[in-house]
Amino acid sequence: MRRFRPADRRAFVAVEVVVLLAIFGALLAFVAIATQEGRRRARVAGSVTNLQQFASGASSFAADNDDRVFSFSWRQGEVHVDPDGYTYPPRSHDNEAAGDQAVSIMRQRAGRPDITIISGWAPHIVYNYLALVEYLDQALPVEFAASPSDHNTLAWQRASRDPADRGAAFYALPNRPGYPSTGNPRWAFASSYRVGPSFFSPDAQVNTPTGPIPTFAQDPAGHRYYQVGSSRTVLGMRRMNEVVHPANKAMVFEAYADDTSDRRCFYAYERTRAPILLADGSVSVRSMSDANRGFYPNTPSSPLPTRINYTPDLSWEAPTLSGAASQLLYGYVQWTRSGLRGRDFGGPEVPWVP
Repeated sequence: MRRFRPADRRAFVAVEVVVLLAIFGALLAFVAIATQEGRRRARVAGSVTNLQQFASGASSFAADNDDRVFSFSWRQGEVHVDPDGYTYPPRSHDNEAAGDQAVSIMRQRAGRPDITIISGWAPHIVYNYLALVEYLDQALPVEFAASPSDHNTLAWQRASRDPADRGAAFYALPNRPGYPSTGNPRWAFASSYRVGPSFFSPDAQVNTPTGPIPTFAQDPAGHRYYQVGSSRTVLGMRRMNEVVHPANKAMVFEAYADDTSDRRCFYAYERTRAPILLADGSVSVRSMSDANRGFYPNTPSSPLPTRINYTPDLSWEAPTLSGAASQLLYGYVQWTRSGLRGRDFGGPEVPWVP
């Protein structure tokens, strides 16, 4: 029988230590992965809960407002006055009137009389939820407007809870839109969620004997830019009963979500898995790879989809997955072919019929 010499014992102990360290390292890696996955699931669950609040509010709003989709209701040509006497003059476009209404809601619901008329913006995409805030008689900021994964919007909300500082804490943040503009104060009350344009704008351009009436569309300049129609474009008058495929039509979706490798990215990547509120009131996480590509609403007969020029501001937006400064992406659920008559999931695109 062979006896262990001291050198043999030391070698055996060293092997045991290496094996134990390997097992311990594997366990730590497993725990880390499980913890990360648990946090991701919690964030997604929080986003689903937020969208369920959108669904509840939208249902109540429709029941109390002749089946209308929640949206801004101020119209061009009207004069409005805030309780403190701040006056909004008549506008020549429904989009401008909607912007004034958004400002009015922020002034009153956030206690921010320092926010005044903002020019040259399209409020419906990011701020349409403010119509729900007003309807529900809530104060800004509201938790359901920010995704648990959207650290920037959450930081903007935290910095905006004291109306007395008139936005000073928000302006001190490095991770916010930095371009100089009188519209900067509005970003403190932005939402992580987007409303599909057909829920507040006509499905497509309409040709009339006196000329075409355009609708909301993506502007080639970038993903934050929109064409808002003309003075003849009626905004904010859509009804829920106009939705033909409610179980397959995206209504509200998270603008930035995890992709298949759990990297946070812009919703319009095929690999994105975005929490989505469908028009039937259900909420689920959907992959853009399963969505129809959509269309360009001002050329509705074209088979081509909208292409979004995603050009992120890296101080607060996720970089392109390609690493380039910009990337062209399909519009998917934001630009559903045939608008409220169309569908995003569960079948082919619905052809446009004038």
